[in-house]
Amino acid sequence: MTFTAAAVQFEPTLFAKDANIAALADLVDRAAADGAELITTPEMATTGYCFHDPEEAATVVEQIPGPTTDTFVEIAARRDCYIVLGMPEVDPTSGLFYNSAVLVGPEGIVGTHRKTHPYIAEPKWAAPGNLGHQVFETRLGRIAMLICMDLHFVETARVVALQGADVICHISNWLAERTPAPYWISRAFENNCYIIESNRWGLERTVQFSGGTCIIEPDGTVTGRIDVGNGIVAGEIDVRRTRELGQTRRPDLYRELQKNTYSWNPLDFFTLYGHSPLPAGGTSAVSVVQCTPSASIESNLAEIGARVRQVAGATELVVFPELSITGPVSADRPPRDVAEALDGPSLTRVADLAVRHGLSIVVGIAERDTVDDRVYNSAVLLGTDGVRTSYRQIHLSTEHAPLFDAGDTWTVVDLPLGRVGLLIGNDALLPESGRVLALRGCD
Repeated sequence: MTFTAAAVQFEPTLFAKDANIAALADLVDRAAADGAELITTPEMATTGYCFHDPEEAATVVEQIPGPTTDTFVEIAARRDCYIVLGMPEVDPTSGLFYNSAVLVGPEGIVGTHRKTHPYIAEPKWAAPGNLGHQVFETRLGRIAMLICMDLHFVETARVVALQGADVICHISNWLAERTPAPYWISRAFENNCYIIESNRWGLERTVQFSGGTCIIEPDGTVTGRIDVGNGIVAGEIDVRRTRELGQTRRPDLYRELQKNTYSWNPLDFFTLYGHSPLPAGGTSAVSVVQCTPSASIESNLAEIGARVRQVAGATELVVFPELSITGPVSADRPPRDVAEALDGPSLTRVADLAVRHGLSIVVGIAERDTVDDRVYNSAVLLGTDGVRTSYRQIHLSTEHAPLFDAGDTWTVVDLPLGRVGLLIGNDALLPESGRVLALRGCD
């Protein structure tokens, strides 16, 4: 399924609801006339954003459905398209106000999303969203909606991606950052889906909004963009490029994502009962080495030694690449043939370097477990006391899956510089990995 999508960039005028709706309707109608079948508008596009209090918001909020959505339902029916509209909503039962996005199509209202992660401005007038994160089935594919700060958090996009979203319509009032923002690109890439990004621009009550409306492809490629001014960006959506996630995920190891360890000050939380308190930490120098390990373990160890001596005295931690000791592995050079135990000769040499130069070192090695004879793609941290801590890669890449066993334990280490977590290669493509380590208090 291939179709054209369009993202509208627009500067609403605060409180000028009727004029904003008329201008937005014109932009949306133009996009549809040019062939767009899915059209997005910015967050709070019908009213402006910077309300002082609920009393101001009360002058412009509406129920869904209501007169505003009726205007866009008419366009959707006439143009046979889908439209995502950003607007303030009032719940008819509770009377609470929400920052909402509504998806309308030729058949009428398809669904509503209420912003779940409020920016500093929302608590002045709106309640947090209570509709969860939904994916809506349409003839174009599976469509999800997120609003502005929702996308700061990996979990929001991940939840809808795991429900099979082909497209995330992200409507925003993004500010104070270059755009297209790295968050937008990361969410598309890590979830292998399209992000259609409608951001507002202009100045409102001293707040400068940053524009940058664009369409982002599943590989992170940005298709067109608008920096300033009202306008439309169009691009092709090919849902054949999106896919169900799950081939490399390890949901059994993600249960702790349900915990919120930052509900309290982490210095209090991680010292509760005196168990595993955070290290004092400090301002530290760290080094990372970029190099190409060879098939010669001896050459790789010589390289590690030279680089450690180069930074000794100027750094507290030096990190080497994946398999920096072992070098490349393949069916022709299987890791089982060159793997070593944690107390093997290679790691003993690196541990001696760490002790001698008074720094911590992270290296990569094919690690053999001496108990069950399994072989892991491991990162080993060697401390200034020579102690060796191993992390065994949990998310194996396609090429490594036939060669290594997968680990099943997350690893954090407390150093004088702070709490350090270890990940390897493909782990970084799954946002759950970094989030688990963050919830464990990693600096």
